Amino acid sequence: MNPKFTIISRFQNLSLVVLSLLLLTLANCGKIEEAAKTVEPAAGTFTYIYTKTLKTECIECHTPTGAATLEKRVAIDFTTQALAYKTLTEGLVAATDTVLICPNVKLVASGSPSTSYLAGLLLTEYYKSNDFADVSGCAPDSVHTEKKNALSTVEKTSIADWITNGAKNN
Repeated sequence: MNPKFTIISRFQNLSLVVLSLLLLTLANCGKIEEAAKTVEPAAGTFTYIYTKTLKTECIECHTPTGAATLEKRVAIDFTTQALAYKTLTEGLVAATDTVLICPNVKLVASGSPSTSYLAGLLLTEYYKSNDFADVSGCAPDSVHTEKKNALSTVEKTSIADWITNGAKNN
């Protein structure tokens, strides 16, 4: 066999292998990007809480034009994840019917679900009918713990874990 022909043949085979690998990589590139987009946020993170709970279960009432704002003057805005985080971590109880009996109670007290008004509203294990967060007469509105408004166990655990772990914007 001609040595020139053998070298050319091997080069062609090697070229075909490299080209095949390149095409395979490019073909899977879109699939890898698609897979990255569908990764679920981890439970106990704010992203999980926002996408799985606040955005789906709470946003109907908690926007500037929602029932909670218009009827009870609750100043909680879940329109975007950034606004929801800011509202919860920087806000105090501000509804007209509870602000007088729950002054200076934080919506989310980082590291402390037992003094976070959000936990008292949504999680029966933190709800106190009187003296919530050691404020005499303070009681979270029980409308959120009623059966029709109850959250799943995963949602409740995620909220409590998020608060307990420092209420980070993650």
